[in-house]
Amino acid sequence: MKNIKAISVFIMAALAILPGCDDDPTLTVQEKVEFSDDITLSAGELVLTDDEASEQVLSVSWPEVTYSIDAPVAYSVQFAVNQQWGQGFKQEVGGDVLSASFTTEELNNIALEMGLEPDEETTVNVRVEAYLNQRVYSSVEDLKLTPYNLVEPYIDYPSLYIAGDYQGWNIEEPDSISSKLDNGIYEGYIYIPEGGSNEFKVYADEDWGSTSYGNGGEGVVIIANYAGDNFVAPSDGYYLFSIDVNTMEYLLIKIDSWGIIGEATPDGWDSDTNLTFDETTELWTVTADLSSTGFLKFRANDAWTIDMGLDEEGNLRYANHPWLEYVDQTNFTIEADGNYTLTLDLTVPGNYRYRLEAN
Repeated sequence: MKNIKAISVFIMAALAILPGCDDDPTLTVQEKVEFSDDITLSAGELVLTDDEASEQVLSVSWPEVTYSIDAPVAYSVQFAVNQQWGQGFKQEVGGDVLSASFTTEELNNIALEMGLEPDEETTVNVRVEAYLNQRVYSSVEDLKLTPYNLVEPYIDYPSLYIAGDYQGWNIEEPDSISSKLDNGIYEGYIYIPEGGSNEFKVYADEDWGSTSYGNGGEGVVIIANYAGDNFVAPSDGYYLFSIDVNTMEYLLIKIDSWGIIGEATPDGWDSDTNLTFDETTELWTVTADLSSTGFLKFRANDAWTIDMGLDEEGNLRYANHPWLEYVDQTNFTIEADGNYTLTLDLTVPGNYRYRLEAN
């Protein structure tokens, strides 16, 4: 009997120290936040043109999103293709701002950054993100968008035309050399792949019946309106070809390499960092770590015989050229240290270009 009383007292004491139901934790549920209505686009289809670059062409508006916290809500407009938002573009708008506008130039830059093809229509998805203590997304609206190419159109300089064994003697799709200064000196670059005779001829027009220029030997150009007396490259490869119709002379210089040189390049002024030639596109490219300290130039064949800098408008121009007067062109500068891909495009005579892309 004493044992039963002792057990009873123990149980009562144990129950006395257990927490009561009133102390149970409360489950907190986050309040649902959402857009109250769809977003609105001012246009459903846009064909962008560079002559309207500064004009406003698209407005996006949306309803206010209410959070339980009293603070500014940050909004951003997002663009994507096939709703691949992680690969799209996000434009931050600001706190409690309920609309955003875009000019032609801004929208075109967004499209190109997303990888849209110029002059081709692509359906772009548009949505708005609201953020305070959680991210909320609007409905998705579609925009049919056609961007334009940022590359300036080529200038049509006076030209001579090249047909040869290396391109199937096709006078309808010839290579060309041009006289940028319209002074009778024509020049350009041609690529002759291996496997042929390396012979070619120059024509005043894209027509077999036009005046034909041929090889008179020892760097001499002759009128050759007949079969024969073709120019012959000593081997396959990439060449600078120039004709001076004033003196009836020609140059044919094989370009084994194009490189970059200068303080901004990995090897400074000591040696070139060479570009790689693509036989299909005929472009020269290099990926390298470049410095914002100092300058760089393009240089051919590791020598100061053919090299390029920039003119006052930022276009590629010769500094040294065998037939042209030396011009002290401005060297390239790099805005920030980093890894870049640099492309040299000499495919269109007189319209030489380069492209610098940060990686």
